[in-house]
Amino acid sequence: MLLIAGAAAFLGLLSGLLINIKEDKKEDRKLLPMNWRDAIFETKAVPVALAGAFFAIVYSSILSFVSVYAGEIGLSHVSSYFFVVYAVVLLLSRPFTGRWYDLHGPNFIVYPAIVLFSAGMVILGTADSAMFFLAAAAFAGLGWGTLFPTFQTIAIQSSPPKRAAMATATFLSIFDIGIGLGSFLVGLAAAKISLGDLYTYSTVYVLAGLLLYYLLQGHKLKKQKKKEVNAA
Repeated sequence: MLLIAGAAAFLGLLSGLLINIKEDKKEDRKLLPMNWRDAIFETKAVPVALAGAFFAIVYSSILSFVSVYAGEIGLSHVSSYFFVVYAVVLLLSRPFTGRWYDLHGPNFIVYPAIVLFSAGMVILGTADSAMFFLAAAAFAGLGWGTLFPTFQTIAIQSSPPKRAAMATATFLSIFDIGIGLGSFLVGLAAAKISLGDLYTYSTVYVLAGLLLYYLLQGHKLKKQKKKEVNAA
């Protein structure tokens, strides 16, 4: 597995070297005033990045323990198909969700995706057959698989165009903190309760993210959408 991962990373490096980036001419570049905070992260991307990290804590429980959980419930033979189903559902839904994002805005995508992610967790936590186990993967693909790129797009669009790279770095850095923290916390929780209960209880945690997202980012986008409608 590690050899395959290393080979994939090397192919990624070769692919990156083939990318031709057109740089702006020096006379077209404008130096913007910058303080120490701007040099470290893009502040406008922080709210949605925090929302992403919040949900990443739950997603880390899937990454870290779903194969262990499959063994506990006697479904080891289908555990390897979990992320296959996840990826297939995500790929099939992406053209539609991307189009809906452009037509109706981020909130139209985010709120249903949170509910779907929550549904995936309760199905996973109560799964007693391969059908339900893989159904959980499908709901997680529709839910979290849609939330992650949507959050990243919001982070980029919330920032000035010249700060898009820093917005991406800010989002991914905070998101990775959520993944790392989640793996640690979930490991502690898994020592106290069963993974099935943990996944089931995560449903409430994910639904609580509806309010968190609204407070951090959703209400801002709602006001922005109203202004655009009124202007039109």
